[in-house]
Amino acid sequence: MPKAASNGDVLRGNEKESIEAALAKTKGKVAGPRGAAARLRIPASTLESKIRALKIDKFKFRSRPREISRIREIETGRRRARFVETSPFQADVSR
Repeated sequence: MPKAASNGDVLRGNEKESIEAALAKTKGKVAGPRGAAARLRIPASTLESKIRALKIDKFKFRSRPREISRIREIETGRRRARFVETSPFQADVSR
């Protein structure tokens, strides 16, 4: 006979589903007026603790990972002074 789930397991499961749904709606944003914490009406620090305790990967809800964002910054030339490196193989355009 299978063991019935305890009330604690059910509550944790419901809490995890609620947090994941809020993160999905906010595209992984936790804090701020449009973040998951505001939707759930709890402090952002409490939500961060619950995310860690429930082992939720909040980054899987982001629409664009940070690495892709950084690559686009380099490709588009935004914040160019920080990322552009000179190469000895670049053509000299001053001639």
